[in-house]
Amino acid sequence: MAKKIVAVARSPLAAHSAINTETYRQQEIAPLTKIIIRGKSDDSAFMQAIKSVLDAELPLTPNSTVELKDPKKQARILWLGPEEWLLWTSADKHGSTLDALQTATREHHAAIIDVSDYYTIIRISGSNAKGVLMQGCPLDLRERTFSEGNCAQSHYRNTGILLYCGKDYYDVQVRWSFANYLWEYFATVGE
Repeated sequence: MAKKIVAVARSPLAAHSAINTETYRQQEIAPLTKIIIRGKSDDSAFMQAIKSVLDAELPLTPNSTVELKDPKKQARILWLGPEEWLLWTSADKHGSTLDALQTATREHHAAIIDVSDYYTIIRISGSNAKGVLMQGCPLDLRERTFSEGNCAQSHYRNTGILLYCGKDYYDVQVRWSFANYLWEYFATVGE
């Protein structure tokens, strides 16, 4: 009888401990399910299908986000482009949310893709967090142009990132293959 092999995803940052100084904090946030949603924003039936599952409308304003109304879902939708969004949701909702979105959009010109094991998210905060980002990210991070609830795709030094601005923190999504590089760079600049 053949043994069943089960692969268990382990974050590339699992060996790192959170950094916590007076002016800077850095940690990998708990694993989130990350789902790409692609479809036509001018297709009202597609938009309604997504809303029926998430109980929230997809953001249509560039670089904006929408928090899901249900606090149990702990989820955020990030605008990536005119016909592309990214859903960050708590890991325990993984299978049911993905399945529900795929089922709801089956009759539409749409794509629902799980990219959870492709990215991780580093949260940085503290009075030095914006300075750390400004060391390697070309975005204008002044509050009048990039404030709470905004998101943007950019790069930090040699790696692509998706940056989200929270109330007093930044979430930086990075591919797993660049996670250690970015972690070490942030840690060096932040301390």
